Amino acid sequence: MRTRATLILVLFLVIVGAVIGVSQFLQAQPPIPVRIAVHPLAAEWARAAAAQFNAQPPLAGGSRRIQIEIETIDDLQVWGADRMPWNSGDHPDGWIPAAAFSLTYAREQRVPLSQEHASLAVTPLVWGGFADAISRVTNAGAQPLDWQAVQSYASAQRLVLAYSHPGRTIAGLAVALSGAGAFHDSAALTSAQLSDAGYRAWFAPALQSVPNFNTLGASPAQTIAARGPSVGEIGLLPESDWLNNRRGQLVTPTNPLQLAYPAYSVTFEFPLALWDDPASTDPEAPARTQGAAAFGDLLLSAEWQQRAADYGLRPAGGVADLAAGRFAEGAGAPDELPPTAFVQPPSRTDVLALIGVINQTVR
Repeated sequence: MRTRATLILVLFLVIVGAVIGVSQFLQAQPPIPVRIAVHPLAAEWARAAAAQFNAQPPLAGGSRRIQIEIETIDDLQVWGADRMPWNSGDHPDGWIPAAAFSLTYAREQRVPLSQEHASLAVTPLVWGGFADAISRVTNAGAQPLDWQAVQSYASAQRLVLAYSHPGRTIAGLAVALSGAGAFHDSAALTSAQLSDAGYRAWFAPALQSVPNFNTLGASPAQTIAARGPSVGEIGLLPESDWLNNRRGQLVTPTNPLQLAYPAYSVTFEFPLALWDDPASTDPEAPARTQGAAAFGDLLLSAEWQQRAADYGLRPAGGVADLAAGRFAEGAGAPDELPPTAFVQPPSRTDVLALIGVINQTVR
């Protein structure tokens, strides 16, 4: 009887030792890299979260570590390019575009992506500019700073506008869509409205009022903060771009930055999509997918929703804490967004046609 018990104990210890040995061996292997493509507006927030994620133990049920790697890409480089940047052999494991409709357009191109989260954070388009320029454009505040005031002034007098290129970036395209919404007094844009000759003629002064899109660079607010009204008296930019660059000439006491929220805006929701290719033969694909999903869960945790404000982003719920992050620095961004109609574009084909016209107009 004692011999049998001894054998069972020895067998148990051998099994436990083997499990521990295999686990330690696997944990000693290099971590599984998980690539997450992120729009630049959310990249710094994502990188900070990735640093915390990568310092954690292996995922529950896993024996190898996951290493989150953040890479940046603008939405238009994915669905607006002549050639898709990703293929079955070279692709990210997760994608966080700026706009929800970008995911729709990419999936229309048969890119194998499945939505994991509808929104990880939020930032809307916001008018901003120097106080003296806003006073001129709005007739000393007699009318709100919005498309009607800007277009009326720009059609009659010189006005230096600033925003990203509408044919090369999602932030710039959002400006054109916001303008279309205001022109047609409609949030749900149609093909006919985007191709309308009246709208395109009306939008032309806004295109012509940007002296040089290349000068503005990837962050127009950063350029304005460094160079002042000569590169942009008034701009329509993502709220986070304004908040993250509130310094330099944008905080001049005698002519400070002021913000105004358009009646027709575009909001960036930063959804998370996972690469979901049923034909994949990569044995590590399930672990990569699990890692990308777990990273999305981290970004939606209470800690990282709160820390979004440190990067000028609103949490996925849309209400920011003015006592936190960039919202606490007196830029005039409200806790809760004012009543705004958020524009939804029509099909990818219609949007590409608009981009084509814009690219023929400005380089």
